Amino acid sequence: MISEEDEDGRIRWKVEYPEEEDQHVLFLDTEVKITNNGTISSRYYRKPRNKGITLNYRSHHQMGTKIAVAKSYYKTANEISSGPAELEHSLKIVDSVLHQNRYPNPRSFDSSNMSKKKKKRCPK
Repeated sequence: MISEEDEDGRIRWKVEYPEEEDQHVLFLDTEVKITNNGTISSRYYRKPRNKGITLNYRSHHQMGTKIAVAKSYYKTANEISSGPAELEHSLKIVDSVLHQNRYPNPRSFDSSNMSKKKKKRCPK
């Protein structure tokens, strides 16, 4: 994706499609693929040179902060991924990052696996 400025000074974005059929277009933390039949698939992306450094589980931050960091990674992976295969790819990346930063059982922080039911409050 590249930007060009027109004669009015407005910025126009231009998408360049990959020449190979199995190639993805990279945009921020997302890989996007447009197939021959026009469907779009997307999944989470980390640059190869990314060190995977995030808030370490053994740091002295509050547990709520650590949980929020892990949930944020999983939320992003779930929102970006367009299908089950793409989601599994995205979750492997998140699992790897969290494992490198010493999170125990990373998938336990995945809020998409948790029940959507709200707890009932006792009447006063």
